[in-house]
Amino acid sequence: MEAADQRRGRRANGLPHRRGIESYWDQNQQASSWSTPAHFELGLLENSDWQAQWIRLDPAQQPNASGASVVIEKAEYGEQGKAEHLIDIRPALNKALAEGKSQILVNNDLAGRDPIFGVPKSLSLVVVRNNKREEIVIPEDARYDLLTGALVGSTDAYAPQYLRREFQITKPIRSARLHVTARGLFELRLNGKKIGEDFLTPGWTPYHRKIETLTYDVTKQLRQGKNALGSILGEGWYAGRLGYQPLPVHHRQPQFLLQLEMTHADGSTTTVITDDSWKATDQGPIRFSGIYDGENFDARMDLGAWDQIGYNDSSWRKVVAEKPAADVALKPKRHHPVRVTQKVPAIAVTEPEPGRWIFDLGQNLVGWPVIHLPVQKDQVITMRVAEMLEKNGTLYRANYRSAKTTNSYTAAKKGTISWHPTFTFQGFRYVELTGLPAGVRPNKSWVAGHVLHSDFATSGTFTSSHAMLNQLQRNITWGLRGNFVDIPTDCPQRDERLGWTGDAQAFTPAALFNADVHSFLASWLESMRLDQTAEGAIPSVIPDVAGLFGNPCGGPGWADAATVVPWELYVRTGDVSVLEENFDMMRRWVAWYESKAQNHIIDVEAYGDWLQ
Repeated sequence: MEAADQRRGRRANGLPHRRGIESYWDQNQQASSWSTPAHFELGLLENSDWQAQWIRLDPAQQPNASGASVVIEKAEYGEQGKAEHLIDIRPALNKALAEGKSQILVNNDLAGRDPIFGVPKSLSLVVVRNNKREEIVIPEDARYDLLTGALVGSTDAYAPQYLRREFQITKPIRSARLHVTARGLFELRLNGKKIGEDFLTPGWTPYHRKIETLTYDVTKQLRQGKNALGSILGEGWYAGRLGYQPLPVHHRQPQFLLQLEMTHADGSTTTVITDDSWKATDQGPIRFSGIYDGENFDARMDLGAWDQIGYNDSSWRKVVAEKPAADVALKPKRHHPVRVTQKVPAIAVTEPEPGRWIFDLGQNLVGWPVIHLPVQKDQVITMRVAEMLEKNGTLYRANYRSAKTTNSYTAAKKGTISWHPTFTFQGFRYVELTGLPAGVRPNKSWVAGHVLHSDFATSGTFTSSHAMLNQLQRNITWGLRGNFVDIPTDCPQRDERLGWTGDAQAFTPAALFNADVHSFLASWLESMRLDQTAEGAIPSVIPDVAGLFGNPCGGPGWADAATVVPWELYVRTGDVSVLEENFDMMRRWVAWYESKAQNHIIDVEAYGDWLQ
């Protein structure tokens, strides 16, 4: 057998590709010299393998969706009183209502652009609600409910869903596999405990074409008699705010899909699936969670043992269930998921302004700020992050643009709490704490940073006698960790964090020198193939974000990733299958390129020289 840490990225040539079969092999289907045995097992390979249904809360049951009749007569966003600086956003608001989301965040995303830079903006709204006409001006960054007419605190908007179901086991279990995915992000629970060590699952793909699935061995977590399955479902990349322009993805409803397959000692099988027998609530402690904007947690709304048997869920609501679409492939995740790989303690704490405590982690990282500190009942601890400081020692956050990257924790009682966000990630070195009682001086042990990235192995190192070269190498490896969070991105902190093709093609050789990112990049190339246009053009970002920049072609340097990345993967690993998988995409891209050239000079609207 070959050891678990060998033969990464190899195809299991000659072996039957059947799910649920533990397989052992070497490249010649022969036993190798003695080493630590390793095996692999395939998950659900085809949509036809899934009996489960997508589930989510029924929007019609939402407290703020009470059947109100709403007609929007006027909705102008920008600098009021100056027509040239106003944008009619009625289409965006009507679309939000049609898709089941009544709560809006008043900002440039609604308008599609900034109508006037550097000037405070607002939304002038005239709405007829249940035959009553209302005129209101809503300030920028406020949340407003179109159905109720109420200004809403951010802690009440777009709360993650908590889903649960109990089931019975009546015969001994030989093996059990839990197959799961989400349109959004999930955290899976079984009998009161989190399943898996991964986060931000299932990851980011072109959701209209492919959704990745994960499989967990839960044989030891099950017990005879009653069991309880649960999941927390967040918006993530699928349904949350994405990019800095309004996109259709803003108003998608997150959904959850699960199939538990149990094989009993007598050879019989039992399957538990997501269907309309599940129940859900959005009244849990995570009140808001967004990739860009952070997470708000109110411990006073703790649900108790919601993920254990015997829980009283009579106040929870029924879910809506629908069958998976045949044209959206459900495919096992091809590379390692995101995990916590390091924990970085704070090295110093300062108070540049009264009540504003700044913790320095000594290293710019990507992940979560983690707090462990004493609190009083109803105390609100707010965490903001930054990569740099102003001259006066406060946070410098201009580079985050509209991304709020702010987390809050509201305490339910007096005591010591440990907490970190769940459905977000942030780029930072400094963590600001506010909300501590006057006279309390925090200990630097109260804050740490957990590093999150796709859990690839290190495969190369570099050291020299030159301190600056060594620091450059450290910067490269930290940049690799920070920008390889499920897909290769341009940045990990601001209101972007997209799979820019130009960044990926430039960094691929360095990434392959330092880490085993073969399957990581091969998976991203699969998304590129799915997002290639019918004409052969390659978008600027992969997954393509629904025309975020209006031009479907990334142009020279960017879309060239379609040829550069597969070639570099082949050169660095010798895996010819990468070329086989991507050859048609590469050929079609070059043909499209040639069709736009005059005398071998490309003529497309694209990006010029780029330095950052």
